[in-house]
Amino acid sequence: MNDRGSAHHREADNHGSENGQRNVPAMAAMSVFAYRTWRRSMRRDPVPMHNSSLTGQMLVHEILNGHPRIIQGATIQQASYLFQHSKETTSRWFYAVLLAICSLKDEFIRPPDYTSVQPLIQEHGYKYRPWFDGCIGAIDGTHIPCVPPSENADAWINRKGFHSQNILAVCSFDMKFTYMLTGYEGSCHDARMLGEAIAFKGFPIPPP
Repeated sequence: MNDRGSAHHREADNHGSENGQRNVPAMAAMSVFAYRTWRRSMRRDPVPMHNSSLTGQMLVHEILNGHPRIIQGATIQQASYLFQHSKETTSRWFYAVLLAICSLKDEFIRPPDYTSVQPLIQEHGYKYRPWFDGCIGAIDGTHIPCVPPSENADAWINRKGFHSQNILAVCSFDMKFTYMLTGYEGSCHDARMLGEAIAFKGFPIPPP
């Protein structure tokens, strides 16, 4: 191979190496952890896997189940070099497993139920009754300064005389935001926002 061909080959290798330096996304690593946890919960007697002659999908499946220290924080290039498989094969099957993990989200990922009374109130009811009976959170509004559109700037002036966006927020008993309604002009009345929030889907309603 002549010098020109060698230089072209090195340039192609460097280009491929740069492309392979892309880090595995943090969310993908979290999904891999969730998948491994689910797999372990589905079998009573896990079998450790440290050596393998597998290829393709079975190899990546083994990596995700038996080599957590390798896959966490590694790049596609590092994983493909370690297991002597192409970056294309490693990347393709990694994302195939990732898509499988995402398909399980509705079954295994559930948001907290913010429509029930907080456990702290239920357990220590004698301390909070009758003031917090059936309480699921606190609701309040606030004004955030903003730069309004020029064609309708007056509507964004609140009762204190400056342009703002009126925001309604709901906070749980443990200081977590469970609902927020934004985008209303500063002149919008709080009662109107509350009425529209109740009409919208997703507003936390206390139990009857």
